Amino acid sequence: MTIQGGSTIDQTRAEATSSAFKRRFMIRLVAVFIGGMFLDGYILGIIGPVAGSMRSDLQLDALSLGMIAAGPLVGIFVGSPLAGWATDKFGRKPMFLVDMGLFLVASAAQFFITSGDGP
Repeated sequence: MTIQGGSTIDQTRAEATSSAFKRRFMIRLVAVFIGGMFLDGYILGIIGPVAGSMRSDLQLDALSLGMIAAGPLVGIFVGSPLAGWATDKFGRKPMFLVDMGLFLVASAAQFFITSGDGP
């Protein structure tokens, strides 16, 4: 069946579906980006309020506490260029899965920390 101007009904449906798919994809993409920025901000911002309790609970000296507080920034400055290179080489999806896996493992490992003493 043909509509005026030579386009078909199937072509019109495909364009509408494609437009709706693109809109849903962009909403999801923006949500993921905002979620990532929120997590980064939370990680960087929570260190200050908990520094005092970390110091007393884990018996940390000033150097150790400073290194813990600087850790996320070092990770950003070193990790961003490396992650950018790896993303170019291996693709976004595999690197996103690696990132989420590392985040999960590091978050779970925090459960086992009981003191600031070395091994």
